[in-house]
This record gives sequence, structure tokens and C-alpha cells, in this order.
Amino acid sequence: MSEDDPEEPLGGLADEVARRRDDEDEPDVFDEAFEDVDVAVDSEAVWERLAGDDTEGAAAEAASGSGERVVDKRSFCHRCKFFSEPPDISCAHEGTEIIELADVERFRVRDCPVVAERDRLEGMD
Repeated sequence: MSEDDPEEPLGGLADEVARRRDDEDEPDVFDEAFEDVDVAVDSEAVWERLAGDDTEGAAAEAASGSGERVVDKRSFCHRCKFFSEPPDISCAHEGTEIIELADVERFRVRDCPVVAERDRLEGMD
């Protein structure tokens, strides 16, 4: 097979990949690039959240003054100097905690001074 063969556009590439996989002396590029990480997931809770709309519950919790807020992770955490390096998801600010991933785009955080300051500033309007 050759790469120039129109019948098999990536035939040469497929042969090279197969050869490298069979060659035990050559390290696997994917094994070097990625790290296995064990993650505990409550699959029932994930499906319950996906099935329901939690926006009303998050708004009620934010109004309760519990110190916990559900925030957009890109607007808050990903821009913060205290946010950990991937693959970890944690906050290094003393007293602040990222409790959970509320959904794909939001974290539930506890006692975050950045969020508290934003709430204070929005209350001034």
C-alpha cells in the first residue's frame, strides 16, 4: 500500500501506525502524552442533573446567603490566579472550595471572595 494510491488515501499511514504498535521497543506516543486518573462519579446523580433543570435551585441557593454559589467556570474560576492546573479542579485560596461541577459550564463554589465581591458590586446598582 502507498500513500499515493487513490483507493486508500491513508493506507501508508495506517501501515506505519500498525508497524509502530507492533514494535515493542518503540514507546507509545499516547502513553507518554496522557496520564490515567481515577475519577469517582455518581452516575445516578449525573443522570438526574442532566434530566432536570437546576437553574431555579441554583438561584434560590444564591439568594439564601449560604456562602455557596453556582458560577460560570469560565467567567470566574478559569480566570482566577488561585485555580489549579489541569487535571486538578481546586482553589488554592484559603477558605474557598470548589465543591462540584454543577453542570458542563458551572462550578458550585463555597466562600469565594471574588464571587462575594461581584455579588456586592451588583447589589450597588
